[in-house]
Amino acid sequence: QLSLESNRSERKIPLSLITTQHLINYTHQLDNIIVSNTQQSFQIGEGRLIEYNFSNIERDFCDCFVLGKPNIENDLDVRVTKSRLFNNLKTIQINVPQEEVSEDI
Repeated sequence: QLSLESNRSERKIPLSLITTQHLINYTHQLDNIIVSNTQQSFQIGEGRLIEYNFSNIERDFCDCFVLGKPNIENDLDVRVTKSRLFNNLKTIQINVPQEEVSEDI
C-alpha cells in the first residue's frame, strides 16, 4: 500500500495545467466500469438476473480513479483569491439594494 501511495505522489500536476483528462468523470467512467463487470441474463418467468463482480469493480475503480490520476498541486495564491472574493461581495452589497428579510420567512 505504501508503494502505491508513493507512486501516485510522484505524478503531480500544477492546477494551472489541469485539463479534463486529469479530472474524474464519474458519469461515464464509473458506468463503464460497472457495465464491463456485470453479467446479465433474462429468463422467461424469472425476470432479469444481474450479477456484479465486486472484486473486479473495486480493482478497476482503484486503477481508474485512485491510481490513474495525478495529484493536483494548488499553485494559486489562496490569499489573493479570498481577497478578490471579498471585494466582489462588497461590490455586490454596495450596488444591489439590500432589504431586510422578515423573520416569518
